[in-house]
Amino acid sequence: MLKLALAVVLLCFITSPALAFWTTCPEFPGARGPDRVDTPMCDSERCFAVRGEYFIANITLSSPDVHHELLSECIAFIAGIGIPLPMEPPHDNGCNAIFRNGVQQSCPTTPNNQYVWVVEQRIIEGIPAFQNTRVQYRIRDRGQLVGCVQFWATVV
Repeated sequence: MLKLALAVVLLCFITSPALAFWTTCPEFPGARGPDRVDTPMCDSERCFAVRGEYFIANITLSSPDVHHELLSECIAFIAGIGIPLPMEPPHDNGCNAIFRNGVQQSCPTTPNNQYVWVVEQRIIEGIPAFQNTRVQYRIRDRGQLVGCVQFWATVV
């Protein structure tokens, strides 16, 4: 019986998908999540940032739709309240920071192509430090939320 239990545990461990530090945003089921997120700022569980420095990430996106603008916003949920974290131009518009095959693109996007959105957000010094806080990056096309990714972050 012990061997069977160990075999089941081992099988579950082997077949479990790798855990990522990011997820889609469950409260927005109509918004697409990214294909992947790459950043040196995160480990397997959470991201780390320093006030006065930049948070940098490459967010790979694809969509079956054409997007004419990709206005970006970052929200930190501190004590359950969504607090917008400022995104400075030109990084407040994803159209200024999307790449395809290493070449910078612009909007409108082409359907069914992968783009890499390069996020470079300066974490302003005026925000309070926080630990293990849910953070979302959202993109909107003409007012409609079209993409969202979330992760847990600590800012010092």
